[in-house]
This record gives sequence, C-alpha cells and structure tokens, in this order.
Amino acid sequence: DSILFNVFFQTGNVDKYSIYGLKLMQKYISQLDYLSAIQLGKLLFKDKKCKEKHRAKYLLLGRLFGFSCSSNGNKDESCEIFLELWPLFNEAQNILESKDICDFYRDAVNSLLQSSRFDEALDIIKSVGKNEFLEEFVLNLIHRNK
Repeated sequence: DSILFNVFFQTGNVDKYSIYGLKLMQKYISQLDYLSAIQLGKLLFKDKKCKEKHRAKYLLLGRLFGFSCSSNGNKDESCEIFLELWPLFNEAQNILESKDICDFYRDAVNSLLQSSRFDEALDIIKSVGKNEFLEEFVLNLIHRNK
C-alpha cells in the first residue's frame, strides 16, 4: 500500500492516493504505529486537492490524524485538528456514515477533555443537540448501552 500511495501521490493522482492514504492510515493505527500515521496525516491534511475532490476521505483521514496525534501524546496538535474539522463534519451528514460522524465527535471531545479544554469540548457536545440527525443517533446509542 505504501508503494502504491507514493507512486500515486508523486504523479498527482488524487483519486488513487486518497484511497491508499486512507488504507495506510488505518493500517498504521491498527499496528499502533502512530508516528507513521502522523507523518502521513501531516502530508494529507494540508492537501487541497484531496480536501476539495474527496471530501469524505479527507474528513476520515483528518479524524485519524487527530486520533493519532492524541494517542501519541500530541494533545494540542490533536485539539487543533479536531477544532478545524468540526465545522466540516457538521456539514458532512450526507457524505459520511453515521458511525464515522459519531467517531469524530467521540474522538474530538475525548481529545479536548484530556487537554483540559472543557469549554471547547462542551461547545462540541452542545452542537450535537442542534443537529437532529446526530441528536437522535446519540440518544439511541445512550439508550442502547444502558
């Protein structure tokens, strides 16, 4: 996957490198190789072509990048990533699976709480209530886990 990613990235084939980039991020995280995930995340998170052409993959990559930073102890960087992604995830209901959206909110709030950024975590939690889809989904999760 890394060879294919590099080939497609070097040739500018955003359709392919966004796919292989996401696969690589998932692989690195499953292996607890957060340093490699962060290195790849830094490359792809600032990639405007991926952000514009493949918004869903960009958001998933961004969440995994933030998660990797948080897991590696880079709490401030993680918080900034999640705060930058927050408005994009609010607008992404029609392009992402509900599980991916909820994973983002869970990881974002967790990262902010671990960094003692309670007001920002609360803002994100409150924003879920302004989104009927997310509110219903979160309530279903809460009731299912009782």
